[in-house]
Amino acid sequence: MALYAILPSKGIAGWNWLKWLPHTHAIRSNSGAPRLAYDRERITNLLSGLLDELEARTLRESEAIGESGPFLLILVADDEAVRGEAAIQRLIREGSDLRAGLILLSASPNDIPPGIRGRVEIVNEKRATLYSPDQAGAVDIRPDNIGIENTEKLARGLAPIELADSQTAGDLPDQIRLMELIGCPDVKRLDLKSRWLAALSRPPNLEVPLGMRLGSRPLIANLKQSGQGPHGLIAGTTGSGKSELLLTLLSGLALSNHPHQVNFVLVAYKGGTA
Repeated sequence: MALYAILPSKGIAGWNWLKWLPHTHAIRSNSGAPRLAYDRERITNLLSGLLDELEARTLRESEAIGESGPFLLILVADDEAVRGEAAIQRLIREGSDLRAGLILLSASPNDIPPGIRGRVEIVNEKRATLYSPDQAGAVDIRPDNIGIENTEKLARGLAPIELADSQTAGDLPDQIRLMELIGCPDVKRLDLKSRWLAALSRPPNLEVPLGMRLGSRPLIANLKQSGQGPHGLIAGTTGSGKSELLLTLLSGLALSNHPHQVNFVLVAYKGGTA
């Protein structure tokens, strides 16, 4: 599980324990967007990164490119900061299909966005009511009040845990084919016209597979400003494979985007002459 959190600037000290959880560093998309946010700029970047991740999951599911990644849990403790935001609306609509969920804290049931099916209404520290579509009626429950002090102890106890792949370097493939990375092993079956027409119905997709990681998982580069872009550098000695990697990058972008969406300008500069 990976965690995003949008927090209120007032009383932020009560949420500091979240930064210790390994789950706030486990987003598979490597988008570079913040996972914890409480000011407007960071919240905007977080929501942009979330929207990119949901789009990437939709693409991977439709084209069978690798696994969808860990379950995404989005905690919103400041409902006013996300009111009307596209990322939250998409999360509510498609979250169950994309392995993503939302926990929203709200002062009133009237402020809950349409589409949220279950809720818990807190009466006091010892009483709450659960409303769920899986239950015939409301269910009275007693909340488990763990407290901030114990919560921080738990989070700090988990902090030293480092996520690691169980595979070894020997699991890296000897060779990789671009067509396998994009989910179409047979180039003769590639329907480029259909891919481009489908691309025109959505924003440009600047996520492109560059290679394979341990465990046969594709390495995805996100060239959006909210990801690793918009600028990049490929460095290496002569013969290391810089040109091959560049060809993979350009080919992946060309296969996923119509020419009306993405254009290339290539300048070869070597030895002092262009």
